[in-house]
Amino acid sequence: MVSVIIPVYNSEKTLECCIKSLVAQSYKDFEIVMIDDGSTDGSGKLCDELCEKYGAEGYTLRVIHQENGGVSAARNRGMEEVRGEYFVCVDSDDEVTESYIRDMVELQESDGDYGCVGCALKSMNITGECYVFSKDEPISVRDRKDYMELFGKEQVQSPCLHLYRTELVRGKQLRMREDLCNGEDLIFNLEYFNALENTKFGIINKANYIYNDGGESLNWGYRKDMLRDYTEIDAAIKKHLIKWDVFSGDSRTAYYNTVFYHLSRVLENTFNKNNRQSLLKKIRFNNKVLRSVEFREALEGCNSCPRRIVKAAYKSGRFPLVVLATQACGVLGRIARMFTAKGRTVMKEKIKDFFMYLRFAMVGWGIDWKNPLLVKDLEEWKEQYRLIGMSDKKATAILLQMKHEFCNLLLYRNKGGFWRRWFKLWYKPYESLDLNTPNMGGGLFIQHGFSTGISAVSVGEKVWINHEVTVGASGTNGKNPVIGNGVVLCCGAKVLGGVTVGDNAIVGANAVVVKDVAPNTIVGGIPAKYIKDVPVEERRWKS
Repeated sequence: MVSVIIPVYNSEKTLECCIKSLVAQSYKDFEIVMIDDGSTDGSGKLCDELCEKYGAEGYTLRVIHQENGGVSAARNRGMEEVRGEYFVCVDSDDEVTESYIRDMVELQESDGDYGCVGCALKSMNITGECYVFSKDEPISVRDRKDYMELFGKEQVQSPCLHLYRTELVRGKQLRMREDLCNGEDLIFNLEYFNALENTKFGIINKANYIYNDGGESLNWGYRKDMLRDYTEIDAAIKKHLIKWDVFSGDSRTAYYNTVFYHLSRVLENTFNKNNRQSLLKKIRFNNKVLRSVEFREALEGCNSCPRRIVKAAYKSGRFPLVVLATQACGVLGRIARMFTAKGRTVMKEKIKDFFMYLRFAMVGWGIDWKNPLLVKDLEEWKEQYRLIGMSDKKATAILLQMKHEFCNLLLYRNKGGFWRRWFKLWYKPYESLDLNTPNMGGGLFIQHGFSTGISAVSVGEKVWINHEVTVGASGTNGKNPVIGNGVVLCCGAKVLGGVTVGDNAIVGANAVVVKDVAPNTIVGGIPAKYIKDVPVEERRWKS
């Protein structure tokens, strides 16, 4: 049996997704042990509910409630409570694939005779990066002597990527360090690898663990004990590299690259906005770091320090010189890049953007940004042109630059004599796009809007209008149409007279509508006739 240890602390929003991914495992002989580490939200209650819910379905779930002691204390309690031959650790805000447990158990018990097995990681950040050891082979085999290579591939830092032997952990009395805020899991893994008699490490090159980076990592805030934690981590790594007789060559260089990176993080952390110390105290602290034996050894032993001028500044032991040297190198680097072909292209784009925003600034003052219809229009246009996440003003500047149809719509939404005349001096709307409807809903999208005239009683929300569309009175009764929500008028379509086009209807290209169109239907032809219903998933308007 495999036990799954889940530390739970204020994870009410993510815990159930995590549990769902575990109960979906193709490997069925497992138990889930949740350690509620003094949660102050509804996580503790949710743990009990999940035990009851999935227990009724035949799964084995247990929850242990304890006072808050941190993630290491929770994992240590879990290691005391597990009943399985093996155990894995899963964080309550992450998920796993259905083969997460099965793949590791099968590899551990295969003829490969591995001391330890692990899997790859996929980080659900903006890059969606996969930390796969090798893309060329399904299984990679390494030894603990390859530790720094494994470290560089993110294979030895987290406890969530390994299958642990319960008997070995308990027999060697291995525990997570509860006095560290960072790196306690890395040190635990070092001690576990050291305890193995068989030092062969099998790595499944499949991202079976899904790390959900919610932006609330320890890496983002000020950490008072960062220097202490990194010093402990680096000392533990060095101790084991020496013990395994691999503190030489590339492994030694990689180690010092890691130390240099860690201490550089410490220097940055000192100037985090949440550090309330005085500027003088911050500089003195960083000077002390620069003059430490650990930093000087790392500076000499690494090959990741940038330019000579920066290295000389580091050697001086004066942090202000490091800042000046880094800034100078940054300026020189930007100047050098300007003279490359790519640099010239980037510079042209920046100049182009400058004039685009300058042009927009000449008219932006007159736009009613609080107009709810304009807000809905912008949402639709930003979605269609993949500008989601961009501010309304920036998106408007871009849309005005490239879309005459949007210029016309903006003029329609901002009715004002002087501003309209002033706007036309800077942007050119389509003269052949006429919007003459007193009541036009938000989210209107106009594509290729030349030779288009809209003169209706009303136009609903989220309507899509293509080019050469005519909506207006016929010569017989002089009445104007009513256009519902989510309607699509394809190129060349004509809607004439006092007809009503129902919600989500689609009028086909070059169709002529002279009778009412039922909601959620597609019509076409001259005169337009019913063709079929619009599928639910394709309807633009959701009431």
